[in-house]
Amino acid sequence: MEDDGLFALSPAFEYLVAPHFSVGGVLDLWFGEHSNIDIFYFGLTAHGRWYYKPALDGFFLDAGLGFNAFSIDGKAADRDHGGFSGLTASLKAGYKLIFGKNFFVEPSMAYVYSKWKDLDFITPLEWEPGLIIGGTF
Repeated sequence: MEDDGLFALSPAFEYLVAPHFSVGGVLDLWFGEHSNIDIFYFGLTAHGRWYYKPALDGFFLDAGLGFNAFSIDGKAADRDHGGFSGLTASLKAGYKLIFGKNFFVEPSMAYVYSKWKDLDFITPLEWEPGLIIGGTF
């Protein structure tokens, strides 16, 4: 019997540095198994974000730059086995909805570039829809 499962942890922070601009970062850690093969993803990305309103609320445009790596069956960044490592960059548009003092929902759409499997340069990977549900403190 095949076991499939994924545990994803993506802590992030964002800090307002000017009335319409914030900076932040995201750490992505994914652990899992697909068809009885272990998989692992690591990503660390810095972001700059512009908000239409002078607060961490409403429509935003986001640019990110970082590093990511993906390994299959313990073969870290081995392109011959489907892994990769390298730079990543993204452009994102979204909307942050704040409910009460400490809860938010953030739907978005991003275009992500990343070093990928058989290529030795940055190439576009895909459009990525996103939905972040979080809290503030």
